Amino acid sequence: MKPLVRAIDLAEQKGLSIISRNDFPKDKWIPLGYVLSPHGLRGGVKAHLFNEDTNSIYVGAKLGLLLESGQLIKVKLTGVTSGPRLVFAHFENRDEAESLKRATIMVERDKMSVLPKDEVYLVDLLGAQAVDIDGKILGIVNGFTDNSAQPLVEITTPAGENVLLPFVSPILHRIEEAEHKIIFDPPIGFF
Repeated sequence: MKPLVRAIDLAEQKGLSIISRNDFPKDKWIPLGYVLSPHGLRGGVKAHLFNEDTNSIYVGAKLGLLLESGQLIKVKLTGVTSGPRLVFAHFENRDEAESLKRATIMVERDKMSVLPKDEVYLVDLLGAQAVDIDGKILGIVNGFTDNSAQPLVEITTPAGENVLLPFVSPILHRIEEAEHKIIFDPPIGFF
């Protein structure tokens, strides 16, 4: 049986709330990271968090696990240790934790803290127009990742190519939130 099917089966058996693919409100849920693998024998998982300093991961947090099938299981976080290692209520052994592999860890937007005026959530920059300091269109912001040394922004060019650009100063010149635009000063050869 596929792990994705098992995760849904387990959630249904345990009476967890499930949001179907058709009813999933994508604008109300923000990705925090994803489940890498099981950890230990009691249902824990290793996770990759996009921001390890997030204040959305704590014991008692109500999160969502978005499966590759597009269904979201609402869960409660019952354990957090470094690594990070997470434990979700109702997933009690290694086999059950295995069924969560590759699930995206989500939080409801209204449960996230309000940011200071000079900060922005990266998810809010998806779809933003990327331009250089001379106003030339570079493309559209398609995603964010990291290479363990620095954050990277993925830009889809008008020609359809995906370019990974370091999302750091001085390459990142400024963000114009109101215009949904990011101004870059990319090194020669990136575009």
